[in-house]
Amino acid sequence: MTDRTGGGGAPGPGVSIVVPAYNAADYLERTLPALVETAGEAEIVLVDDHSADDTAAVAERAGIRVVRMDAHGGAAAARNRGAAATRGAVIVFVDADVLVAPGRVAALVAPVASGDADAVFGSYDDAPQAPGFFSQYANLRHHYYHQNGAGPVDTFWAGFGAVSRRAFDDTAGFDGGYAGVEDVAFGYRLSASGARIVMDPALQVTHLKLWTLASLVRTDIKYRARPWSRLLLGGRHLALLNIGHGERVRAVIAGVLAASVAMAPLPAVTWHAPAIMAAAAVAANWPIARFFARRRGLAFAALATVMHQAYYVYSGATFVACWLAGILGAVRRR
Repeated sequence: MTDRTGGGGAPGPGVSIVVPAYNAADYLERTLPALVETAGEAEIVLVDDHSADDTAAVAERAGIRVVRMDAHGGAAAARNRGAAATRGAVIVFVDADVLVAPGRVAALVAPVASGDADAVFGSYDDAPQAPGFFSQYANLRHHYYHQNGAGPVDTFWAGFGAVSRRAFDDTAGFDGGYAGVEDVAFGYRLSASGARIVMDPALQVTHLKLWTLASLVRTDIKYRARPWSRLLLGGRHLALLNIGHGERVRAVIAGVLAASVAMAPLPAVTWHAPAIMAAAAVAANWPIARFFARRRGLAFAALATVMHQAYYVYSGATFVACWLAGILGAVRRR
């Protein structure tokens, strides 16, 4: 496990921290005190995205300035509103449900403030606090992909990321049309403009979000696969952190495996096809399966690897559906 204790120091007054929040009062009771402690002289602005709970009250009790949205506009609009309400030369975006360790904000900001990078982001750590298999799987999956994508990249993550004010303004902030991956689309535009973006694996934060099977699948499809498909089908960004060429091959293997299992009862299909594809899936997914085993043991790794095949299948099916919808739309327009 990477050390998450942080290294001391605090960001200076030229840093603005923006926290978009929607019905996040329960998370904020834990995350805001930690953020205030590590913020140093940086200003913190919480953007209440028209919450129905005590989100704004929790922030105000913590001494944080609150900007209220007149209507629920989503994370992209909230982040843009927060950035517009601040003046720091470096803007830090922190999700409401992440716990930031001491020294972590200073380490995030340093490369941007020094001019070594235009944007920097980290990842969730490998110790998610929400119980249950799906919470552990979802957060460890995120950790795995980000940790294996370290270095200069052409994407961005706004869960815990910093960007220079100049670069943010030059790219007009986040595009709400890509809800769920608006930070990825932002990173694409940022990279296309010549900006240098770095993923630093040491900059880890603890995710508190509780996932269920239903919420995970819904989010993966609605706020991941669909907008990512739009980016891909638009000819953009073919090497994002977890949809590179290798991932697409694994998705095809998972799809063929699912099809062979579904057709196994047919007389013309023998057990050999599912067995061969299952072996291929294990081989193709060995690195992440080994990661799961090292973090949570063999039983968890086995179940997580099966869940990962399901993730490939429903994400791949979403891409195919979007592709077919695009073809049908083009035919109708003609």
